[in-house]
Amino acid sequence: MDPMILQQIKKMGISEKRELLERLKALIAKKMAGSALAGAPKRCPRCKSLSFYCKGHDACGLKRWKCCSCGKTFFVKTRSVLAMSKPTATTWAVYAKGTLAGMTLEEAYGKLPCEP
Repeated sequence: MDPMILQQIKKMGISEKRELLERLKALIAKKMAGSALAGAPKRCPRCKSLSFYCKGHDACGLKRWKCCSCGKTFFVKTRSVLAMSKPTATTWAVYAKGTLAGMTLEEAYGKLPCEP
């Protein structure tokens, strides 16, 4: 980490450090959950081609893309952290935020959906 940043942090009061920590936690959670599903992909995850087009939507409403070079179809979350995940990006954001805050999953969600 940049020594200048560390010096600035050392000069901060405890309330400023807590605010900085909360903002960093929010940015990390947002990055983990949102980046894999935000907008159109930049390139094909298989061949890295920049040439592709929208090929409709899946049952959940996510756009499907087809690569003009390799002919494969893909989603924005193909080969991402969320590719094979059943929980949604929102669920993972809640989990990440709770984990960073030191909470259990039950505390982050309140009562878990699978409980009676």
